[in-house]
Amino acid sequence: MSNMMSSFRYSAFRYLWLGQVTHAAGMWIDMVTIPLIVLSLYDSLEQAAINVGLVMFVRTMPHFTLGLFAGVFADNFNRKTLLVVTKIGVVFIQIIFMFVVFMDHLSMTWVYLYTFFRGATMAFDQPARRAMIANVVPQELYTNAMALSMGTVQATRIIAAAGAGWIIALTSGVDRITEADYGFQFPVTIILILYTLAFIFTYLINYSHEVINNEGENKKTIQYVFTELIEGLRFSWSRKDIRAVVIMAACFFLFGMVFMQVFAPLFAKILGIGEKGLGILLSMSGIGGASGAVFLAAINPNNKRGIWILSSQIALGLSLIFFALSVAFDNMMLIYFMAILIGLSQAIIFPLINSVLMKITPDHLRGRAMGLLSLDRAFVSFGAAIAGPTAAYVGVANGQILFGVGCVMSGIFLWIFGTTLRKLD
Repeated sequence: MSNMMSSFRYSAFRYLWLGQVTHAAGMWIDMVTIPLIVLSLYDSLEQAAINVGLVMFVRTMPHFTLGLFAGVFADNFNRKTLLVVTKIGVVFIQIIFMFVVFMDHLSMTWVYLYTFFRGATMAFDQPARRAMIANVVPQELYTNAMALSMGTVQATRIIAAAGAGWIIALTSGVDRITEADYGFQFPVTIILILYTLAFIFTYLINYSHEVINNEGENKKTIQYVFTELIEGLRFSWSRKDIRAVVIMAACFFLFGMVFMQVFAPLFAKILGIGEKGLGILLSMSGIGGASGAVFLAAINPNNKRGIWILSSQIALGLSLIFFALSVAFDNMMLIYFMAILIGLSQAIIFPLINSVLMKITPDHLRGRAMGLLSLDRAFVSFGAAIAGPTAAYVGVANGQILFGVGCVMSGIFLWIFGTTLRKLD
């Protein structure tokens, strides 16, 4: 147990972790609330499916347009300051959206605006936070720290996702999936409180590390920003190992990360399990995710990580396929079990991708390497944009099966032809 918690010996990591705990809790409540808002605005499952997918597309699009620039900022400015500024932005956006909810002005326009600007803040938050982990723990603990950090997201899903469903159902007096009514005031207030706590914990991080790039140059010019961006891209493209990791991450985001935001709410409507059931379903995947993160933190693998990543990608695809097939049996225990396996596979892949990138990238370029993952995260946008219409036209279960097949085939293809990735330690 002491080895599994090794990264907590460092106070800066503890505060960074606490900031992520509170932010992740708010994020998971938000991830349940927003799809339920969309479902409440449409009577047609087909229309709801398309718009749930489009909302996810809008949320992750800023990663495509801003992620690489966020990496440049993470490499050239104080990473703690960047995190504090983004947390302030998150709180401000949440206050505006809370006002809209309390004034009963909810519409798809507001939902799209809210999710876009939340996505923009996340695009700047993630490269700085992940690059910062490498500055607060020693290299031999990179995988451990990343697993604990990502495990936080999974663990909070267990409580926050289920709690959000119960809160919305109890405070509104109706089931949002089956009746059109508004009752989201309480969850958006809780989200604001959690985001405020995340800001406080981030502000308290004792962080003195400075990344020094091209000292003496004017870092405020647009030319400098683009020069730094091109330098990061050239370095990444020149390294086969980084290219392999980025391609693997793109496949993971494209096929394996739309389950929770697109397919899970639609399955909840088909199964008639309501908001509480959706929360429990996401919590089950959170249990799997937390278990995977604990396992990864305990073994802290520092070799054969490429094989771990590829194996988990294939396992994730199989879990998605069998989840969709299990819905036909209408057996909730089987459905929950498959959700656990989905979360377990996801929790192993992403921390390993991050830890490998942190290890093979020098510190002065690490923010831009993490920014490349934000670019990959934009593939969630494309996945969501495809998933919504696919679910509407071929059916929700068939749509998820197609995405599961994509996971399996991409994992097998990269296993056979991606020698560099397979040999990565």
